[in-house]
Formats: sequence, C-alpha cells, structure tokens
Amino acid sequence: MISYYINEVSLTPNDFTNSGQVILLNCRNSLISNLNLSCGGGISLYFCEDNEIMRNIIDFNYRGISLDRSDNNTISGNSANYNLYGIYLHVSDFNTISGNNANDATYTGISLRHSDNNNVSGNTASNNRYGIHLFESDDNTVSGNTVNYNGYGIYLSGSNYNTVSGNKLMGNNLFIYESHDCKGNVIENNDCGGGEEIIPGYDPFFLLGILSAVAILLRKKMKKS
Repeated sequence: MISYYINEVSLTPNDFTNSGQVILLNCRNSLISNLNLSCGGGISLYFCEDNEIMRNIIDFNYRGISLDRSDNNTISGNSANYNLYGIYLHVSDFNTISGNNANDATYTGISLRHSDNNNVSGNTASNNRYGIHLFESDDNTVSGNTVNYNGYGIYLSGSNYNTVSGNKLMGNNLFIYESHDCKGNVIENNDCGGGEEIIPGYDPFFLLGILSAVAILLRKKMKKS
C-alpha cells in the first residue's frame, strides 16, 4: 500500500500502517518511524519541512530515503541498505542525517545534490560505489561517519566551503576525492588508516586514460618515422 499525503501537518506513525511506500508532498511536522519498507518504494518527501524520519528499515529499493526541495528535516537511525541510492537529497537544505546505515548501494550510500547547509554525521556508508557524494553542494558538515570499502569514500564535486572531519575511512580505493572545481573545503582529522587522506584535482582514472591514449599516439608516431 502507498501512503500518499498532501498538505498535511503532524502525521504520526499510525497514518502509515501497512505502508509499502511513503510519499509526502508539502507536509510538515510529521513523524515517520518504525516502518519496514523493504522491497517497496522507500520514503520520498517533496517540498516538505520539519519532519522526522527515524528507525525505519528501507532496504532493496531504488532510493531508500529521498528528499526533494525539502528543508529542516531529520533522518536518523534508519537502515537504508542495498538500494541504488541509500539516502538522496536534491535541492534540500538544513537537514540532519545522522546515525543511519547506507551500505551496499549500487551507486551511492549518501548523496547530496545541489543541497546546502546539511549535517551528515555518525552514519555508516560502506561497500558502495560512492560512500558519501556531494555534487554542487555547499556549506555542509560531513563528520564522524564510517565510510569503508567503497570505490570512492567521500567525493566532492563542484562543492565549496564544506567541512569534512573526523570520519573513518578504511579500505576505499580513494579515501577522499576533491574535484578541481571545488574551493574552500576544510578536510582534516580523518582516519584513513595511514593512506593518503585527500586526492585533489582530476580523477586519477581519467588521467590514466589520457596517459594511455598519449602512449598509443606516441607508439604510432614512432612506427611511422
């Protein structure tokens, strides 16, 4: 069953009984908690403010928890594993994402796109392609998370003035990657198990591809001469 509400205030867990998917549009001050939405459609908020999403199991979906143009919400203590995206924010500001598990995603454990001033802390985002990904998102705090065994641990792309600190990053192919178009980020005191904390500039796999192409061209020139 899909629980779909528009323009509601102060919804409670009783309003979501037997839900397989939750969709809220322009709802405020509501609590979504203690639901099992695995293999359903997850939780999606659009134009919503001041809601709490707590202690739910939201595994095996396209997106476990999704906020779109939704501000000042709290996402805490949820299990959002084995999704394409575990927790996904788009144009959503001043939200708190804490104490969640977002593991084994096909793509990204926790993703912020065009989303500013969010607090991402104390989460576990492991065994994903990207553990935590910020895309064109500014002034966020990413701290105290466990981000292990991902392709990219924490990836910042076109994202400025974020603070990335006190995270534990073990066994990632790249621990923290900052693209060349970022500025003003503070990246400090992260535990990478002795690995290099931050890789600035261009993606090394992209550079490797360029170098390989150059090597092929040089070989062709040498054969002709």
